[in-house]
Amino acid sequence: IYGGGGGSTRPLKLRGIELIRVDIPFRHDVATGAGVHSLRPLLFVHVVAEDGEGWGECAALAGGTAVDPPLDEVERAAVERGVPRLCEASRSRGGRLPLGAEVPQLFGGSPADRMLAAAFEMAVTDAELRAEGRPLADALGIEQGFESMAVGAVVGIPQGHDLSALLAEVAA
Repeated sequence: IYGGGGGSTRPLKLRGIELIRVDIPFRHDVATGAGVHSLRPLLFVHVVAEDGEGWGECAALAGGTAVDPPLDEVERAAVERGVPRLCEASRSRGGRLPLGAEVPQLFGGSPADRMLAAAFEMAVTDAELRAEGRPLADALGIEQGFESMAVGAVVGIPQGHDLSALLAEVAA
């Protein structure tokens, strides 16, 4: 049961796992305290099951942060530990995926494992919801009225830390 929304989830039979890395260019360079960035590398986890498929996204940044590892490290860990752990967990369940809520138990407490747990849990949960024909909003118990929401944007530090330039960029 997800988010108190009711319903049940049955384990799905695993067919495959795919890791996809892409570099998404920003419309404009984004300046941060760590430097100027022209693109955002992303790692996606694609879980293919008998009754559907699901996608998860890794939140790791290219250079990492003080508490999170860089994307390259998480991608290596996904290949070396993430995919094998999910496959082994499925094999031990007769080919069935663990439930999305059980996926984090497959990973340790290291920063890379926390990132992997989130991305793999997201992919398995997405596959479960798609197989049931349920939107995530229903699973989370979100009420009517939130069918659409404006998306955010990334605004960097303007050259020379110019506040008026920052406000103009935010307004745009």
